[in-house]
Amino acid sequence: MLLLQHHEVTGLLSSEEIIETLRAALIEQSKGMVQLPPRTTVDSSSGHGWLRMMPAILNGSNVMGFKAMHSTPGVGVGYYVALYDLPTGELLAEIDADWLTAQRTAATAALGADMLAAKDIGSVGILGSGEQARSMLIAASKVRRLSKARVFSPTPANREAFAEKMSQDLGLDITAVDSAEEAVVGCDLLLSVYRAGGEPLVSADWIGPGSTGRD
Repeated sequence: MLLLQHHEVTGLLSSEEIIETLRAALIEQSKGMVQLPPRTTVDSSSGHGWLRMMPAILNGSNVMGFKAMHSTPGVGVGYYVALYDLPTGELLAEIDADWLTAQRTAATAALGADMLAAKDIGSVGILGSGEQARSMLIAASKVRRLSKARVFSPTPANREAFAEKMSQDLGLDITAVDSAEEAVVGCDLLLSVYRAGGEPLVSADWIGPGSTGRD
C-alpha cells in the first residue's frame, strides 16, 4: 500500500493528465458503470465541526474508494482519499487529498468550459485569488487559448499578487480590478472561486450573451 503525503502528491500529475483522467471517469459514469451514492455529512454534537464521506465504485476502471473531508473550527478543512482494487479488495493507497481536491475541482470546471464555452475566448473574469482560483485558471488555459483576464477578490494585495504571479506563470495579461462587476462585465468566460456570503456577488445583468461561467 502506498502512503502519500501532501508534499509527495503536489505536482505529481500535470493539469492535462488530470483533465483527461477526469474526462475518462465522467464518460465511464455516463455509461452507467460508476456507482456514486449521495455524500454523508455528520455534524459534531460537541461543536467541533463536521465529517463528510464520499464513496464511489468505478466498475469499468476496477477501482473503488472514498474521500473523507472534515472541517474543524479554528483549524480548517482537511481531505483524505483511500483507493482500493475492486476485484481483489486490496487497499492500494492512502493519499492526502488537499492538492488533489483543488486539481479535481479545477479540472471539472475546465471540462465544463471545454464543452460549453465559445472556441475563441477574448477575456476571462476571475472571482477569487486563492489556490483554487489559481488551479482553475491553469486548467482553463489547457482547454482554451487565453490572452487576458481580470481578477477581483476583496483584499487588494491578494488580487494584485495573483495578477502578477499568474501573468508571469501563464504569459497572460491579467489585471486586478476593484469590483466584481469590473471582472465580470464583458468577459467571455467567468471563473468563480469565491466564498458564498449572505448577498449575491454577481448580477445576471452583468452576464453578456454567449458568456460561460464555471465555479
